[in-house]
Amino acid sequence: MGIRNSSLTRVQPVLDSLHASDPTGATWLLPLLRLASGSDRIAEAFAPGPLSTPPQYEFSAPPPRKFLRFLLTNPARLSIPSERVWQKWNEITQLKRRAFLAGDALIQREGLRLLDTARDLSERAWWRFEGVTSVDCALFTESTVVFIEGKRTEDGPSRQVSASSDVAQILSHSKVLCFQRLRPQE
Repeated sequence: MGIRNSSLTRVQPVLDSLHASDPTGATWLLPLLRLASGSDRIAEAFAPGPLSTPPQYEFSAPPPRKFLRFLLTNPARLSIPSERVWQKWNEITQLKRRAFLAGDALIQREGLRLLDTARDLSERAWWRFEGVTSVDCALFTESTVVFIEGKRTEDGPSRQVSASSDVAQILSHSKVLCFQRLRPQE
């Protein structure tokens, strides 16, 4: 960390400066999204509106419930971890995950039921195949969440970050921004 912490050395100084120049983000948020996406078409898809809070640094984001449901309903799309990874989990987690990955429908239904009743998706559970993500910065508007991750040494998204080999880190974490509409544009 320290001088190598991209959040402290790159992300926070830039976003603090932008926020100080315009706390609403009206003059810089959309240009930042365009820059990160490499496309002017981002303006057509997103009209993020003004920031509702200052930038939130080292923001912890639990996995989205819809994504966990996708993982639990698509076991064939999950990667089977190495034995070294299996050893990180307790015996019950290992047994249930092995059964789930082997196609045990009863275990799959149990995982879906537990997901439906879970109040805190950041708690560890055998059925939670995606961990909590800590992003360098989160920006919030009324309609949009933007996650920013500044990488120091990686060229593009990390690929081996999820139980699903189809998912890049935070689409996860990369030099790009991730944004999601919270509700349809009116």
